[in-house]
Order: sequence, then C-alpha cells, then structure tokens
Amino acid sequence: MKKQRTFFRTASAGLVLTLVLIAACDSEEERPPFFQSAATDAAGGAPAALPSLQTMPTDELYPWCSDELDIDTSALCEDQTSELGSSRPNLYFVLDTSGSMAGRIKNGQTATLLDASRQAIFDLVAELGDSLNYGIATFPGELEPEDFGCAMGEELLPPLSDQDYCASEQVQVQFNAQFKRELNLLTPKGGTPLSPTLRNLEAPLLELQGTTTVVLLTDGAPNCNTEATCEVEDCLLPTDFFSCGPTGNCCAADATSAENPNPGSWCIDEDSSVAIVAKLAEQGIQTRVIGIPGAQEYEPLMNALAQAGGAARSDEQGEESSYFDVSDSTELLEALRTIGQGAATDCNIKLDATPADASLINVYVNNRLVTEDAKDGWELSERTISLKGDSCILLREGGLRNVRIVVGCPTIIR
Repeated sequence: MKKQRTFFRTASAGLVLTLVLIAACDSEEERPPFFQSAATDAAGGAPAALPSLQTMPTDELYPWCSDELDIDTSALCEDQTSELGSSRPNLYFVLDTSGSMAGRIKNGQTATLLDASRQAIFDLVAELGDSLNYGIATFPGELEPEDFGCAMGEELLPPLSDQDYCASEQVQVQFNAQFKRELNLLTPKGGTPLSPTLRNLEAPLLELQGTTTVVLLTDGAPNCNTEATCEVEDCLLPTDFFSCGPTGNCCAADATSAENPNPGSWCIDEDSSVAIVAKLAEQGIQTRVIGIPGAQEYEPLMNALAQAGGAARSDEQGEESSYFDVSDSTELLEALRTIGQGAATDCNIKLDATPADASLINVYVNNRLVTEDAKDGWELSERTISLKGDSCILLREGGLRNVRIVVGCPTIIR
C-alpha cells in the first residue's frame, strides 16, 4: 500500500531547508532545478530553456513519487498502521501589475518595477524548487474600456497539488513552462483593485491543501473600490486632469462625470483591503507584504496590511517596519527569500484531513519516535501537527530529514 509522508531535505542554494510531501525517497540524488533562473544561467543572459522530458528520467524528476519505505511500529502495537497525508506548503504570489509598475526599480536602471518583481520570483522559485507549491494571481485583471482600469484581479495559475505533482512526468514540466509564460506575458496597466481581488481569491485559497502564505507585492495604495468615500487628501485622482465639482474633491459623489463615472474608485481603499487581509488571516492564511519603490509614500497603510496579515515583520524580527520595505532588486529578492524560507521550514504541518481518532497518532522524526509533548515533542490542533523544542530547532537548522505521521497505535505521551 502506498503511503504519504512529509519529508524534509536541504536545498542546494543558501542552505534552504525544504518541506516536501512524498510517497517515499530512497535516492539521494538532487532533482533538477524547478526551472533555471537568469541569476543561475551559465551564460548570464536570459533564462535558459526548459530541459526536454528526455533529459529528465522519472527517478530524477520525481524521486519521492515511488513506493514508501516502511517504519516498524510493532514495538508500539500489533494493529495495522498507516500514514496520514500532508501537503507541501503553498507560496501564493499576488502581484500588482498596475500602470505605475512601469516605473523604474531604481534611478539609472532600465528594469521596471514589474520586471524586477518578475525576475525576483523566478530566482526565488529556482532556489527553493520543489520545497513549496507555487501559485500566482495579479491585479488588475483583463481590462475592458468600461472597467476604467479597475477590473478585479484574477488567478493566473493555482498551485499544483501534490497528487498532480506525482501523476506523470509531464505535469511538473508543463507547470514550470506555464508559470514562466504567465509571468513573462504580464504588462503594467490600470489601477490597484486589491480588496476585490483578494475577495475573489478567498474561496480558491481556502480550498488549497497544506498551509498557505500569500505574498503581496505592490508599489502603492489600493483603490478601485466603487463604494469607497474619502476626503480630498485620500483621493488619488489629480484635480488638474478633471473637473472635480464644487468641493474640489475628485472622489466625491458630485464629481461624477462621463470621464469619471465612479469617483469613489479613486479613494485610497485602506479599510476594505485591511479587512479582507485580516479575514484571510483569521482563516489560517497569512499575508506577507512587500512594498517596492513607490509604496514608501503609503507606509502606514503598508504596515496596517502587514499587521492584519498575521505575520508582521516587526513581530518576528524586532523590525520597525511591519512590511518588507525594499528599494532595489537585491533587497526584493532578499525579502522574498526570507518569506519563502520561512514558509518552507514552518514547524506547523497541516494534514490533508482531520484525524478520526487523535489518540491513535504517533510522529516519527528522522525515523525516530517522538513523544507527544507541548514543550519538546509535538502537539495536534485540529488538522495541524506542530513540532516543538528540539524537533523544530532541528528543522530550522537543517538537520531534520523526514517527519512521518502514523496512525493506528495509541499515542505515546511524555
């Protein structure tokens, strides 16, 4: 019988620790990169072409999609045992592609904000590889004239499930190619409809297996909420382009015109954006906020979004800023690397389903039984196994090779 197990190993770049769902792994061979990034291209130019299927044998492409390696549980009980399934964590990029993303990442450089964001995502995924599942959404969505730049954002590519990952040799290669293609086709346009986009993504995000971290990359304040109201200081529409009514507030109802049919959509949409980020956090989906050049003007708003997201940077690292405030491509990749490594080495392992009997669960770390203990072992909360003490330290420092969650024998408690 094929069983699923949660497996950890060290990636080749930056001592990144990775969490991988497997059916077994007897091979020590490293997988080929998730895809080649420009930073690792031997020629130093554009990203290398994806290798063909003929150059990647099955055992190299999917080393953990083979039969499982048994653990002897007879010392615990004589009953039949099986393993509980768990899934790799999801890193889900929500990328601002508004018109202002055509600006330069830094004075004197040719790369736009969107170019730099795209390349940083490529480089991160190339580094972390299959330690995580990756998804991406952008905002705004496809624009029609009647949208006035405010089409709700949409998912471009959902994370590939672990079941699909092991389905065939072609699945992962096709996903890699589509991931690159979708990012490369993006162009800056329109407004910044963050709150309607996150509301649109809420249902698919909640359906994902495994823990999910949303990475919001943006260069400014959200808008495009047609129901918003604001004072003139929070209106993003400059008065020198439109006739803004007797109050001079282009976002007021009396400023409605053929050129400006939805004045409220130009308001800074702070309340609704913070509210949906907080709602996601309450449901177990954290949002990490990266502010690229331009976002600094709205620092209080960026901090509010990060704090609502459930994993504020200031809470974790004693930083003054709750969001990742980056000024160039190097800082952008470092911010993404910090977030990605944190997601890949999370000591909380989300199970695919709630165990039917929590009293019949045991956890093995590096094939060694670890007792249930809230301080130095593990504990279960609904669908999440949390490693504690030495086991969690082992994971974060790179010494943890595998975690297996076995059901069938009475739990051994310290």
